[in-house]
Amino acid sequence: MALSMKKFTKLNYMDKGYLVAILVFISITGIINLYFIRDMLIYNLVSIEDVLHHKGEMIRVQGTISNIYTAKGGHKIMTLTDSEESIKAVIFAGSVDIPLNTLKKGQEVNVIGKVDEYKDELEIIVGELG
Repeated sequence: MALSMKKFTKLNYMDKGYLVAILVFISITGIINLYFIRDMLIYNLVSIEDVLHHKGEMIRVQGTISNIYTAKGGHKIMTLTDSEESIKAVIFAGSVDIPLNTLKKGQEVNVIGKVDEYKDELEIIVGELG
């Protein structure tokens, strides 16, 4: 026996308010996810070896912290390494959202920053860290 349309529309799960609430929740969740991954979508992942081809550009690099210390002024200087190369990355105090004292040697990080040159060496000025 077929359900009539009148009985079908009275089901609790088909209530318009319920559907609107689900759609709003899904939309907000999507917007929040896009906010947190936006930079991962915008900036190309570059190997440390290829950083030299991106001087002056914003890039994304993944690597392991092989050395890290705090310089005068409170900024952190770390060396990122991948399987073959290494590069210095500078994090100025207050430039990232995570506490800098949580960064440890051996930690895998995802860095977004601008490739710059300082004292004839390339480095990444970190804008975001994940």
